[in-house]
Amino acid sequence: MYMEDRKKLFNLLFHFTRKLPIRFFTAKVKKSECKDTDELESKLTKAITAEILKHEDYFRNFNKIIIYYDNGQKPLKRVLNIIFSSRFSDIEVRKVQPVDYKLFQVADLICTLEHVNGKIDLGSFSKTEAEFFTKPHDFKHDYYRKLEKQRI
Repeated sequence: MYMEDRKKLFNLLFHFTRKLPIRFFTAKVKKSECKDTDELESKLTKAITAEILKHEDYFRNFNKIIIYYDNGQKPLKRVLNIIFSSRFSDIEVRKVQPVDYKLFQVADLICTLEHVNGKIDLGSFSKTEAEFFTKPHDFKHDYYRKLEKQRI
């Protein structure tokens, strides 16, 4: 796919995301800093739990919480299921195919933008990212800061 076509698709999804009445948080853990999957799972659990506790009132406004998951990273699915089930009474986990759920694609977009922002903060903005977003400043101004308004 040509770069211009990829940019058009990306921008369509980005603008769709900005119009949605959604709120999000992200929990960041560096996989490279974990000696094994147990440590990774432990750090993920702590990071996600901290965010949920910080915004527990927000989550309590819902009658039911549905976790959509594609079975990609089973430890993450397990962590989400345990954390949410231990804090809230009506939880449902649904297995999905990403192409069938626009909100799943939105979540993937948010994670991608968070990842690129993290790389910028570390000074490792790649050639491909530069080709796509031009400069780190442009990325932050045109995408990341705009998405920040939807953060919980």
